[in-house]
Amino acid sequence: MQVQYVVDFAVRSRTDGTSVGAHAALLRHVEEWLDFAHEGVPDLTLLSSDGACGLERRDLGSDLSSLSGHGPRQLSWHRVGTTTGAAQRIDLRVPVRGVPATHVTGVTLGVDQTKEFATVRVVTGREAHGGWIAPTPQSYLRRPAVVRRIVEDPDLVVSAYGHRVDGRRGDITTPAEAALLVDVLRRVDRLPVLLVGPSHQDHLDLADAAASELPGLANVVCLRSNGARDLVARTLDLVVPFGGARLVWPHLEAFRHPTYDADQLSTGFDLVDDALRTIAPLSAVSRGIDVPFRTAERAGRALVALERQRQVEAAVARGGPGAELEALRAQLDAARAEIHQWVDEAQRLETEVSSLTIALGEVGRRRSDPLPVDWHDAPPLGAADAAPLLDFLEEHSRGHLRFTAGADRTWRKSGYLYPAQMRSALLTLGQASVEFAGSQGQITARLTDWFREKFALDVATTDQALLHSGRAAFEFEGERLNGVPHVKLGDAKRPNECGRIYFAHQSDPPRFVVHHMGLHVL
Repeated sequence: MQVQYVVDFAVRSRTDGTSVGAHAALLRHVEEWLDFAHEGVPDLTLLSSDGACGLERRDLGSDLSSLSGHGPRQLSWHRVGTTTGAAQRIDLRVPVRGVPATHVTGVTLGVDQTKEFATVRVVTGREAHGGWIAPTPQSYLRRPAVVRRIVEDPDLVVSAYGHRVDGRRGDITTPAEAALLVDVLRRVDRLPVLLVGPSHQDHLDLADAAASELPGLANVVCLRSNGARDLVARTLDLVVPFGGARLVWPHLEAFRHPTYDADQLSTGFDLVDDALRTIAPLSAVSRGIDVPFRTAERAGRALVALERQRQVEAAVARGGPGAELEALRAQLDAARAEIHQWVDEAQRLETEVSSLTIALGEVGRRRSDPLPVDWHDAPPLGAADAAPLLDFLEEHSRGHLRFTAGADRTWRKSGYLYPAQMRSALLTLGQASVEFAGSQGQITARLTDWFREKFALDVATTDQALLHSGRAAFEFEGERLNGVPHVKLGDAKRPNECGRIYFAHQSDPPRFVVHHMGLHVL
């Protein structure tokens, strides 16, 4: 699963003050959330063993229509741990409308009877099917409704990083409140803070919407006075525009804090959506593994291992070699099954690493001044003349996508049957070059994963035939470059239907240099 959003909370119950009471309230919220949109939801309190079932989608009317498709929906659950400390993971899988993918919402509930609080972790992501390479529609990223149910429950005290989370904005009006906010912003053990400098009621409504959408990801604070904004600007060098907003990360000196000016917010810019897409990928990286679930799982495994050892010792004490042998065989079989489980888990974690590292680099390199380029204005790609398109790409990528003289020649000679497809791939490569340059030529994921996840381009970094031919390298502006990486446009049986764009990538200066565009054969 490609993880897109993660929040973790510690939850206390106001009514009985025990982790068991908090856990029961959380389980009730999860069941009500599921039952609101589905029929056939089982009683979650009775699920003592692992299992799964299908659900039927309720007809909620057009006012509550979602982006999910109409295919089968599945609910699954898995419980680990001991009688005193356990965790239950509940996963809901629904089809994404119009694309071959599944949207997954996972909720992990943890309870430890030695503590006063329970834990809840909510994760969303997507699973693609059938080798489909494309992103889930961006509009599908949103806060799961179960989060709002939990944080707005008046009988629960929900916290993240030790601070209360209730889905409401904070207002700063007095000097004392502003001074307290400055102290909070200086701390690194906190959530990001979205500071809003409201100039009218619409901005207060916007702050309310952000607070409702971002619990567990960011706190939302309105600076309701000029004095509050001045104090933050003067003491922390953080200017919050009047009528605008600013997203403030922890570690004030280490990061650039995105600014949203008044003009942006007055022209229909979706601040809430942008903030969610900025923070959610980082949450997937920073929250790491599901600690309560893994802790309970290890405790459960240790308990089972202890019981196996007792069985062996009992068999030895009885003096029967047959009983001892049977107990040892059962222990061996269980150990083998456990090894297979860990192998599967290692493979799952490996597939997540690339998407999470992509997300980490993506937000850290976020531009506050995006390049104003309409790539669709690019000229067509003529069968005999690629120069107008190549000139456009070099100019509008600010030189981060370059073409050798040989690239134009290979195109004119190629006879590739689908110039429109080649043009689309070149435009996407141009956009990728700008993103690559924005990271100074440094990306944290594998190059193939980076192209696939961010730009839906099928890129390969090996070509044995090209290496053996001796034409893998080429000269450009006095440097010898490795030209093996290539964009794949089909693997057709007919040679004139199999397109390729061969290019090199450099970090200094950060750019892509195309030396062949046309057919597979160089």
